[in-house]
Amino acid sequence: FDVDWASYIAEDRATFSGGAGGTRVTSVGLVAAATTPRIMYTPVTLAVLGLLTEEQLTNLLTYSEQFDNGAWSKARAAFTPNAATSPDGTVNADQWVEDSATGVRTLFGNSVSYVSGTTYTFSIFAKPAAGVRYLQMYFGSSAFGNSNAANAAVFDLNAGTRIMGASLISATITPVGNGWYRCSITKTATVTIAATNYSLIALRNAYSIDVATGYTGDSTSGLYIWGAQLKPVAFMASYAPTTSAAVTQTADSTTVTSTSFAGIHSATAGTLYAEFNVLQASGTRPIVSLDDNTANERIEMYVDGTDLKFKVVDGGVTQCDITLGTVAADTFYKAAVAWSANDFAGCLSGGTVQTDTSGTLPTVDRMRVGSDQAGNYQNGHQKRTARFLERLTNAELQTITASGIDALGYDSGW
Repeated sequence: FDVDWASYIAEDRATFSGGAGGTRVTSVGLVAAATTPRIMYTPVTLAVLGLLTEEQLTNLLTYSEQFDNGAWSKARAAFTPNAATSPDGTVNADQWVEDSATGVRTLFGNSVSYVSGTTYTFSIFAKPAAGVRYLQMYFGSSAFGNSNAANAAVFDLNAGTRIMGASLISATITPVGNGWYRCSITKTATVTIAATNYSLIALRNAYSIDVATGYTGDSTSGLYIWGAQLKPVAFMASYAPTTSAAVTQTADSTTVTSTSFAGIHSATAGTLYAEFNVLQASGTRPIVSLDDNTANERIEMYVDGTDLKFKVVDGGVTQCDITLGTVAADTFYKAAVAWSANDFAGCLSGGTVQTDTSGTLPTVDRMRVGSDQAGNYQNGHQKRTARFLERLTNAELQTITASGIDALGYDSGW
């Protein structure tokens, strides 16, 4: 089993599901409705990212593309709907125009309840229209410690840069083509609070995160915005459009079962290989796993926090638990793990092969790409996924994780 997701054609042995309610970025760089599997591209360079697997996520903001709707609270500004071509290639982006008064110009996200201890990422697509180049975003709810500069970030939509307050976990600005950027801020709520509308954005005339200082407008300047999103997750997830209600995007799933699995499995030996990234280096992020749909029989390669792990469980007893190295978010890696009885090994990025020489093998009946039996999800991409029926040598593990699987010199079967 060897799937090059970067040049994906079809893989009829796998069952794909999920992504409903979400989107993907196509090979021409446009945001489009999700398909299964979700093969993703970088919007500007059109470089392939590969198979996206995300957990079930909800965009909590309604009317994500209709800022003239009454669900959005506005101050000292007006909106012209459908004024420009958005990142999905249609003329459905709104123009945000300042008035001529003096003050702070804000757009409040519609009513959302926050939960203490949950991390949220607020994002929006923005593009300069005329005269305004700075966009501010901040969490103003008391769930985040009220509205102050520490919770804010300002984005320069001409330079593609940002400055962020000290209390934010992160703030990102990513070019998405045709002058558009996707901007985001991330923070963890510290208080549970009922519905409030204090996730907001503002027009700015200076590159400063001060949230209180306004300015005098000219009634013509502004910018274009599209695709607002607030998801309870610690990374900028794929966009899920909404109208009158929040939208829950279903989890992505790729599995091989039944006779298809029997054709790619050996009970006595094997190797798993993946080229992958994770969008958040926290929690449990499965890359490739074999199991019997219980926790008792498992062979898993997964990210635990920032550690890449190889674990084998037989009869509910851990036989092998190896740390292969550390990984960071938004970085692609090549990794492989291999096994036979009393012989386990794994390698990350051509580094030292980590081994364990004692343990039995589980009885498994399925393979999962980007998920596991416990309901965890990769939240990331895979460019290539392979399953060998033999236990590759330690030298081969080093070779393929340094140079790629084609360094073995075999035909993948395409």
